[in-house]
Amino acid sequence: MFITRVFIANFFVLVANLIFMLSLLPQIFLNYRIKSTKGLSDIFILASLNGQFSYLVYAFIKDLPFIYKIINPIYAFLLSIIIFQRFYYSDKSLNDKKILRIYLLNIFILFSIAFFIFTGLTNLGYLLGWIPVGIGLWKKVPQMFKVYKAKSVYGFSLFFIVLSLLSYTFETSAGLILNLPAPVLFNDLRGFFVNLVFLMQFWVYK
Repeated sequence: MFITRVFIANFFVLVANLIFMLSLLPQIFLNYRIKSTKGLSDIFILASLNGQFSYLVYAFIKDLPFIYKIINPIYAFLLSIIIFQRFYYSDKSLNDKKILRIYLLNIFILFSIAFFIFTGLTNLGYLLGWIPVGIGLWKKVPQMFKVYKAKSVYGFSLFFIVLSLLSYTFETSAGLILNLPAPVLFNDLRGFFVNLVFLMQFWVYK
């Protein structure tokens, strides 16, 4: 019975991470179709970047199940496509150029932190597991406010939210069975309830 539960839990981890990875594709295709990322908040994108990068490094430091070490780099790559779209489809205004500098500075800082951690210059790598949790508690609030203020979900993919919600459901179940680290479990529960709010916004404003 124990083996069966562990097998099912690991299967859930696999399914959850595959869905989580694929969840960005609907948003990428929507951006491409409307030739814009104006439906997304810059704070939401930047917070997602910081949270995902921290989670990626944490997966290797804490030696999480192998699937995390495969899916997280792919998810980070897909997120980088959205960042590319953000500026490729922009109107190239002076404000966009200032925002681009913020993005580049943010990316430089992230890579510097990763360098110090992996070269052993700092032993604070375990704290990275809580960074996505801390960021996750507020990172989607600007996106929620953007939707609320515009009274519209135009440019925001419903499939992105549905797939994310499904992924968090699977991973929360698996985490409880496999006794995954507290940051992982807390982040999954946070993601589940936040995406429920997004789903409610789609129902109200669609």
